Amino acid sequence: MGYMNKSLVMFSFLTLLAISCASSRKKPIIKENGVIADMVLMYYGGAHRQTEWNEEQCMKNVAYRDKKGDLHWMFDGFLFLEFKDGKGRSFASYYEPMSARKSEWKGLCDKYFQKGKALDAIESCIDDVKKK
Repeated sequence: MGYMNKSLVMFSFLTLLAISCASSRKKPIIKENGVIADMVLMYYGGAHRQTEWNEEQCMKNVAYRDKKGDLHWMFDGFLFLEFKDGKGRSFASYYEPMSARKSEWKGLCDKYFQKGKALDAIESCIDDVKKK
């Protein structure tokens, strides 16, 4: 496994650990038994993606209201990932003819940690649901 593939795996794993949310009991499932029961894959970062993963978009994956209006957790794990940058570079093998360079990886990380988007938006949504 090449350096970039190892980096992608490690980055995805760390992202996953940082962004697990709570179950309907208000306690994170992952902390109770070390297993994520329902993870959503959130593709983001490439120029070909239209979803920006702001708070409004993220909330649809964090919680939902039933017919009675009660709030329930939707997923207990969130994995942001991308396999190509949409401009000819690949973060994973075989998706594009050229591998992502440091500049593409930095751009991807910058998108994931941008205020109000992706990781920040998920964290804000989780905090909002925990308060309710």
